[in-house]
Amino acid sequence: MSGKRKFFYADNILAIYIPVIDAVKLLVQEIYQIYENAECNKQLCAVMVDRVKAAEYFIGKIVRSIEKKKEDFNKKSYYLAFERFKNILTNIKEYCKNVSKLKGYKRFLNAADVKNKFEQLRDDFDRCMNDLNFAFDVSNAVDREEGSQRVDKSLEEIIESLQQLDDKLNEDVKKIGTNELDDPKKPIIRGRVFKKMYKSLIEVACKPIDGQNKNEMAVLSKLVINNSQVMIIEWAELGNLKELYEKYDIPWTRKIQIANDILLGLQFLRTSNVFHHEIMCENVFVLRDLSVKLGNFGFARKVDSNSRNFSSLTTYIVRWMAPELIKKYISQSHDENKRIYTFNCEMFSFGMLLWELCYEKLPYAEWNIEQISDHVLSGKRESILKGKFANCDDREIQLEFIKIIQDGKGFEELTNKFPIHLDEPPLLTEGELDLDGLKSGVLEISDIPEIEEEVPKEIEEITVISLKDGIDMHIKKEYKRAWEFFKQNDELNDPLAKFWVGYYLFYGLHGEKDPTQARKYFKEAADENNHAKLQYRYAVLLLNDLGKETDDAAKNQLRKEIIRYFELAANNPENRNVDAMYYLGDIYVAGKLKVKKDEERGLNYLRLAANGNNERAIALLKMLGIGVDEYKEFINHQISAENGDSNGICDIGRCYQYGIGTRKDEHKAFIYYQKSAEMGNAMGTCNVGYCYQNGIGIEKDEHKAFIYYQKSADMGDAYGDYNVGNCYNEGIGIEKDEHKAFLCYKKSAEMKNASGIFALGNCYKDGIGVEKNEYRAFIYYQKSAEMGHIDGTYNVGNCYQNGTGVEKNENKAFTYYQKSADMGHAYGAYNVGSFYQNGIGVEKNEHKAFIYYQKSADMGHANGAYFVGYFCQNGVGVEKDEPKAFNYYRKSAEMGHAIGAYNAGYCYQNGIGVTMNEQEAFLYYQKSYEIGDAEGTYMVGYCYQNGIGVVGNEHNASNYYQISAEMGNVNALGACYENGFGVEKDEYNAFNYYQKSADMENANGTYKVGCCYQHGIGVEKDEQKAFVYYQKSTEMGHAGGIYNVGYCFQNGIGVETDEYKAFMYYQKSSDIGDVKGTYKVGYCYEEGIGVEKNEDKAFTYYNKLDEIGYFYHYGIEDEKDAFNYYMKSNEGGRAEGAYNTGRCYLDGKGVEKDEKKAFENFKKSAVMGHAGGNLQVGDCYRNGIGVPRDIHRANHWYRRERGVKRINRLPYENLDDNLKNILDEEKYQLSWIPYNKFEIELVPV
Repeated sequence: MSGKRKFFYADNILAIYIPVIDAVKLLVQEIYQIYENAECNKQLCAVMVDRVKAAEYFIGKIVRSIEKKKEDFNKKSYYLAFERFKNILTNIKEYCKNVSKLKGYKRFLNAADVKNKFEQLRDDFDRCMNDLNFAFDVSNAVDREEGSQRVDKSLEEIIESLQQLDDKLNEDVKKIGTNELDDPKKPIIRGRVFKKMYKSLIEVACKPIDGQNKNEMAVLSKLVINNSQVMIIEWAELGNLKELYEKYDIPWTRKIQIANDILLGLQFLRTSNVFHHEIMCENVFVLRDLSVKLGNFGFARKVDSNSRNFSSLTTYIVRWMAPELIKKYISQSHDENKRIYTFNCEMFSFGMLLWELCYEKLPYAEWNIEQISDHVLSGKRESILKGKFANCDDREIQLEFIKIIQDGKGFEELTNKFPIHLDEPPLLTEGELDLDGLKSGVLEISDIPEIEEEVPKEIEEITVISLKDGIDMHIKKEYKRAWEFFKQNDELNDPLAKFWVGYYLFYGLHGEKDPTQARKYFKEAADENNHAKLQYRYAVLLLNDLGKETDDAAKNQLRKEIIRYFELAANNPENRNVDAMYYLGDIYVAGKLKVKKDEERGLNYLRLAANGNNERAIALLKMLGIGVDEYKEFINHQISAENGDSNGICDIGRCYQYGIGTRKDEHKAFIYYQKSAEMGNAMGTCNVGYCYQNGIGIEKDEHKAFIYYQKSADMGDAYGDYNVGNCYNEGIGIEKDEHKAFLCYKKSAEMKNASGIFALGNCYKDGIGVEKNEYRAFIYYQKSAEMGHIDGTYNVGNCYQNGTGVEKNENKAFTYYQKSADMGHAYGAYNVGSFYQNGIGVEKNEHKAFIYYQKSADMGHANGAYFVGYFCQNGVGVEKDEPKAFNYYRKSAEMGHAIGAYNAGYCYQNGIGVTMNEQEAFLYYQKSYEIGDAEGTYMVGYCYQNGIGVVGNEHNASNYYQISAEMGNVNALGACYENGFGVEKDEYNAFNYYQKSADMENANGTYKVGCCYQHGIGVEKDEQKAFVYYQKSTEMGHAGGIYNVGYCFQNGIGVETDEYKAFMYYQKSSDIGDVKGTYKVGYCYEEGIGVEKNEDKAFTYYNKLDEIGYFYHYGIEDEKDAFNYYMKSNEGGRAEGAYNTGRCYLDGKGVEKDEKKAFENFKKSAVMGHAGGNLQVGDCYRNGIGVPRDIHRANHWYRRERGVKRINRLPYENLDDNLKNILDEEKYQLSWIPYNKFEIELVPV
């Protein structure tokens, strides 16, 4: 109620109260009707009926004596008492409705909850009677004690009944004895069905069991009770829906409720994996209270069972039949194993049922089967006509009905929009409604004149504010006024008002917070209104309480309550709450609240919540590695699978295999594939074979793989034949037989399978099981390419490039390579890059070459990764980027690329794009050797020869040089003869081998020939020729050659002195990472050689060298200058300078040897945080270098060193025997780590 109510005369007073009084009377009737139709707890309902009937008597009595009660009727409090009385009766009605139905009863946790609720409603009712001043002696009218006993007895009976009649979906069929069935007061027989009373409580229908309803029993085995004589099902007092609409006109609001109930029934069947097959009004049964039940399951089946043959019924049920089903029967194709019937067919029939209910007549009533079939198969449907109505709501409902018939959704919203009014008649006289607009004489609502009401002089003004007005006030943040409205409506026992009162108490919007009272109101609102949002809110409130509770027993009870209310909210049939779904998903996925972890159940809730756009669910799914599109795909497949579609089941397997929309679970993938295979799905059968072949979710078994591939092939699956061909071709699970492989590929190709066609091309190309024929190979490759086969597309490009089976055409080759690259083919992308780099079949474009090389690298192509590194290092087609170059060289090495491994080692050795690390350099050179690269093998020998990243070992160096030479590296042979490794030293042979290498345009060989000419090694000294060869190696990109050309220009060796050119070459060698070149650039800036003197720039270049210890590694020819530079760096407060100064004093390089000063400088660098300094100080204390030996102090500095990043380390087993012996001496042992586990930092020499 809203607005102002004004009272004066008795007639006017009665007019104001009549709507409330009529609503009360109707509620009393409905409560009585619920009692009459009760399945259980009839005694409990009877106690309530006794009270409300007595109240009805007093209401009538008061109305008849209104003149005497005029003073009461004019009071606001009296009117509010009537409103409150109406709301209490509404709550009683809902309570009786729940406890009188077995499923409704299960909303309560236990019998105690039922009794507590009963007592609360009884007390509320009695208080209201007192407020209304009814002469109602409660103690006499209904003895409270007697009523309580009747309730207890009723609850005992229902508990006993529930033990025998459990409505859980997975419950087996119960047996009922004849002694448990009684005759009703009035016997009723409808055809073969007759009425009985089960345990004197529940009305049931007894249907004889015969062969015709054998399948019905199978379907209802989860729903009904039966014995050997009859099937027991629920009694439908008003017959079926067709009979009902033939006798009466059904009000539109009632039609909405009926249609919604039928849809809920269909959804229930769907969750039970059952198809009904005969959705029509004739198979919908109507109970006393006009609620409906789906019946007649004679032709129903499980979704994974074979389809039924409806030939005998087609003439009649064609009116509701889906087009694809009509097509099946008129074509006489009655293959029961062909599953044409799907849930879509079921929904089509439901749409036709809606039409039937809307117009209350059979669809296509006067048409024969041929007319209906032609009409429906041509895409046409029954006529949609608009009726004429005196009621605006009825007109709108029919329009909505028509829209739903066309769209198939929207009943939930329509049910909420047009509820059944309390004063609305349950049924109308036949013909009262003009459903299709074909009747005339109906007065439109717009034609009814408005009559102005005469309002007499008022005596008292009473204002009743509606709950909606209160919510509007809340939205406007007028909290005090909103609180008054909510409290007033709470006094009228409105459940939604209770929620708002609880909300205000919880957050203190009206005053002080009161969480305890708030909880009480939230619970009442959640229990009484059965509203998902209220149930969710209450669960969240309990969740907050859980963190504050300390008692374990109370905590356990809270956890159960939280789960229960979240479940109620998430699974509420009227308005499922996505926030509750999120919470349940989080709880079950992680096993929170001490529930058993159930990831699959949790993920299902999360998917449903995410599908409802719940951001937290979407975020959690992403955190679990499940993307938005993926979980939607998974849900679609899941729906398909639930409908019994074997393809959907197979797709669920694929989702589990690859982690699409769910957690990756290969075992579950196998289970779903196997399930679809058992249902006769060819692809699923093939996938089972694939799992056995590759050990996916099951132990690897190639023989079983072959068997399943063969099964899928026998079922006509093209991929099955293709895989059988692979098995024969490679001898997987069967003896190798190339001819059989060819035949299987051919069979697959004949079924237009692109993979089979491609494989056939391979057979003709390589002569596998058939005579080699490159032309045919090309034809089949081209066919597969046209079908979108990625490898076929690539191979067509390969054929055009090499002229295999077709005339050579580089332009077309480029086109097909580019197509394959765009499809994700790594080799295709690499070849496109190569074509762009070299201008083959397309205009040269180094930037595009780089883009495609990078694309191929990202797809896992080793050579592509190498070229990305090369382009980045040299600034080809892209800006120079040495760190990126190093990363791609390393990436290519990890993919097994020999030159990539070599270049990664070179980067580590020279500090190109990465911190210099000789040990890592050695490891990558060794990896290059293991892959089979001669140059890498040579560098391993070079490292052993010079102690770069490994303990120097000339014997090992000789071995690797010889291996490199055997692999065709003549440089290595030259090195062997030059140094006498493994052969007698022979500089003449060394020069000859270097010359051979140079003649092969090898950069290093060319450089070495220059060295030989410069120093007269194996050949007469000739500085001019030395310069020429250095310059040749420069053109090949050799860093040492570039440096030496600069050195020649600076010192006039074989060429006229030119300091500017010297500086330019030094700069060039520095730019490509040559450390000696970097030193020389710094030296030129310092001394003004070939460039303007600039000490800042000199310091910058020296600083680079200082960081990598260049002067110590390479500065032998300038030892004194190096020492002076280190001292300058040391005095400037640099740790690296102090460390290197110490090394110079320790080894006597550039300064007289002084171990004490070495120790002091090492300690200085260590205190500044230098890792090597800490280690050297430890070594000094351990070995007594410049300080007395002290193992404990050595231990201290070693511990400090372990906390600082160390770069160059070698394991104990790589040390030479002398050093091992020294370390193994007892006096050098450290207590904290044994030497056979110890790693030391080697000092490069």
